[in-house]
Amino acid sequence: MLVFLDIVSWLLVAILAVLLFQSRREQRRALRETNVTLARIRQAVESASDAIGIGDFEGNSVYHNRAHLALFGYTVDELNTVPEAGPLFADKTIAAEIHASIRDGRSWSGETDIKTKDGRIFPAFVRADIIRDGQNQPVGIFGVFTDITERRRTASLLAEESQRLELTLQSIGDAVIATDAFGRVSLMNPAAEQLLGTTGREAAGRRISELISPLDERTRSPRDLPVIALLKTASSDRSIDAYRLLVPDGSERLIAEIAVLIRTPSGVVGAVLALRDVTKERKRADETARASKLESLGMLAGGIAHDFGNLLTALIGQVGIAQLTPALPPETGARLAEIERIAWRANDLTRQLVTFARDGAPIKKNFSLAALLRDAAAVAQGSAGLEKTLSIAADLWPIEADEAQIMQVFQNLAVNAAQAMPSGGTLTIAAENYQPATSATLFSGDIRQVRVIVTDTGTGIRPEHLNNIFDPFFTTKKSGTGLGLATTYSIVKKHGGSIRVESVVGRGTTFEILLPAAKATAPLRPAAPVQMIG
Repeated sequence: MLVFLDIVSWLLVAILAVLLFQSRREQRRALRETNVTLARIRQAVESASDAIGIGDFEGNSVYHNRAHLALFGYTVDELNTVPEAGPLFADKTIAAEIHASIRDGRSWSGETDIKTKDGRIFPAFVRADIIRDGQNQPVGIFGVFTDITERRRTASLLAEESQRLELTLQSIGDAVIATDAFGRVSLMNPAAEQLLGTTGREAAGRRISELISPLDERTRSPRDLPVIALLKTASSDRSIDAYRLLVPDGSERLIAEIAVLIRTPSGVVGAVLALRDVTKERKRADETARASKLESLGMLAGGIAHDFGNLLTALIGQVGIAQLTPALPPETGARLAEIERIAWRANDLTRQLVTFARDGAPIKKNFSLAALLRDAAAVAQGSAGLEKTLSIAADLWPIEADEAQIMQVFQNLAVNAAQAMPSGGTLTIAAENYQPATSATLFSGDIRQVRVIVTDTGTGIRPEHLNNIFDPFFTTKKSGTGLGLATTYSIVKKHGGSIRVESVVGRGTTFEILLPAAKATAPLRPAAPVQMIG
């Protein structure tokens, strides 16, 4: 029995010895691993580009990495001998704030200016936190300093560039809009805000198709916005198109759109479009084209006016002689009268063509438009329901013009107005003295004009025809020659005036004619009351 106990005791001692040996081996292995880990951490800290420092709660420095020494210039011993508090911070209150946060158990981070041993000051991002032991007790403090001088410089450059870009966008006369890949507005310049009647803040995030509803340039029917099609297909990097747009003031503008996709390596992220109001440019181009047509027609009209006019004069003369033949049969007399009537109509057509001829310059004299406008209104004949209204200023300035040609202008307009009201309506002719608002400041009040407005309540002119009504030979009437309004336009232009038309289908048409007043004019006086005639 004793022998058995001795054997058991020996085995227990042997087991304990083995366990003790294994425990010490595990401790040595763990210690080796810990030392390796600490070496790696130390190597990582030493090679870090940020300045890292460790201190105790009494404010003493314990460790600096190489970046810390390179940035500030202090060794651990040198920093501990500096008498001032928070020597690494240009603003001492920041140092006090950091230490107060650490004492309260809170970390601290932020941007501040730091100060080096040689007195240099530059910005840095600072992170400070508590070092804790295995029992989670605070045993020290560490700080990480990142030099952000380059970042600040880059941010400043970006801010300057952004400001320049913003100023550039604000000064651009064209409307500029940026969208994301889904067509949602992200930026608008002031010109775009004015064009669309909204602010960039109100438009941000809204689809651009909600802000711009384009109309076809010719038919004025709704159409797709070009930039939306560009974003959907991305078949090219840009598109150039034109359309009409109703703007907040109720007017219609012709818009030229240039849209460019914004591409990144990941794909299309948006688009930038520039909208230019080309209404005036298109109007000038139309005026130039119309003037070119009139000039070409003038070359043709010059020959016709002389040769054909001479032939008609001879023909009318011969018809007149034939009508004097004694005992002329009644039937023959009637036919000769019809020939004479047709010849005079042809002569009237020739007279219209003379207007376009280069040598058809107006023979000017001073006269008042009042009587001429009454005669023009009297010429206009229509249905029994046609009413005519004249409103002519009592002190209407005289004009210097060719009376016969000006009479032709207002006869054409009055007759056209009557023809546009087959079921009756109102023809209104108003005349007044007119002085442009800018003339008093720019030209010392020298610009004086007579404005005549001819308005009807007839069928109106279709929008797609408005740009062509003054073109030679353009007409929508089955029996029209297309020379009436072309003649009117040519005469007004030759007299240094202007003509403008507005029309709404089913509501009527208004022509505004401005003619230069004669140089000797009297002061303005109140206009005469409206007069009803016809």
